[in-house]
Amino acid sequence: MKHIIIYIPFLISLLSGMLLVSICTRKNQDMSFFMKTFLAAGIGLGLSAQITYLSFLFLNQLNLFFIMLFHAGMLFTLFIIKLLLKNDSLSEFPIKNISFALLSGTLLVVLFLFIYPLWQYAKFYPHGGWDAWQVWNFKAKFLHLSGDTWTNLFKPMMWRTSPHYPLLLPLINVWGWAMSNQPVSVIPLATSIIFTILTAGLLFLGLLQNTKSYFSTFAPLTFLTLPFYNIIATSQYCDIVLSFYLFASLLCLHSFLLSNQPSYTALAGFFIGFLSFTKPEGSIAAGILFLLGGSAIFLHSKNKAWPQKRSPLLVFCLAVLATAALTVAFQLVHSPGNQTYVNGLFSSEKPVTFLRLNIIFSFLWRELANPHWNKIWGLLGVGIILSKGRCFLGKRAIFPLFIFIYMFIVTAYYIINTNFEIIWWLNVTLFRIYFSLLPVFTYWIFESLLSRHK
Repeated sequence: MKHIIIYIPFLISLLSGMLLVSICTRKNQDMSFFMKTFLAAGIGLGLSAQITYLSFLFLNQLNLFFIMLFHAGMLFTLFIIKLLLKNDSLSEFPIKNISFALLSGTLLVVLFLFIYPLWQYAKFYPHGGWDAWQVWNFKAKFLHLSGDTWTNLFKPMMWRTSPHYPLLLPLINVWGWAMSNQPVSVIPLATSIIFTILTAGLLFLGLLQNTKSYFSTFAPLTFLTLPFYNIIATSQYCDIVLSFYLFASLLCLHSFLLSNQPSYTALAGFFIGFLSFTKPEGSIAAGILFLLGGSAIFLHSKNKAWPQKRSPLLVFCLAVLATAALTVAFQLVHSPGNQTYVNGLFSSEKPVTFLRLNIIFSFLWRELANPHWNKIWGLLGVGIILSKGRCFLGKRAIFPLFIFIYMFIVTAYYIINTNFEIIWWLNVTLFRIYFSLLPVFTYWIFESLLSRHK
């Protein structure tokens, strides 16, 4: 019973997410029950992390009573809003096509069977891998145990723990410890598995909804059967969290372009805000998606008359603002700035060199062919060829545009920041950049091959 009780915070997060998603999507009858549930889990965990951060901002310490009271108030408010909405009922998340739902549920069960092997992989690093114990788990334990001295976490002398990194993952784990007297190691481990399953399940459900093809099942299996992916996913790094929120953001944007359902713009905005609170790469990705997504929504909806009083673009911007506000607060109030940054364009001690450029560009290609990926990037490359250019056209063009801009900025950062020895830096970080992009890339290619949409 004790082991079950410690997971209650995750269930509270799911409930709050389900209420919010049901309110946002009450007029979207095309979204499946399962799709709503997976989206709700991610939104609920993001909300819980931000509520936990509010405890530190307002009370200068971790106050579980405040956090629980805030959650209770939020649940009550969402429940009342749901009751007051016209033409709405408590029986949300309808299942319109029983046979479709049963088959979808069966395929989801197959995906959930991967929890056992994921748990076995997680045992390789029960306390997390290198960055987990040095950065993410360290920060979570510091926040949980340090009382009103928690701001010492941001002192420049703590540069090895990357004090400028946002706190979404540590705060999720701190929230997960709400029913435990101590920071038990099973919660960070469970968090990594939860986000891995959420990412795989959302990839399947998103493809199934937008292509109506049961070949969508094979998309998450391409990387869930890859040992290297599972090891990284369960090593308690933030990359799986970033990967989920990045993919969910793009999926909702693409689903809006396909379905003309404005509710997707609100969900996309929420996810982009949470994405900005994951890590610096997430903040960069969120900025790109805000500009790309806003432009796509504007161009798509400027010639359409929407029955709602507010335009999809306004809803999108308000949703981003709602969940990105704490990222801005973190950067203004707590972040000490990047202590490991040297601008090689102006540094005489560590200047940018042609050798550095050559190493970076060669690594970008060599990593794709690294044996630990088991040729998955080559197979996805074949998918680009088989799509006969469809993957670059129409409403799915947002994917290659994002990938190109994101990788351009990442590459530029590798070039300009000359603080680290470049071969070591690429060896320990580049594969995680590709890891976080893999679900996005997989959805893009599978959707291009399976969809009848232009």
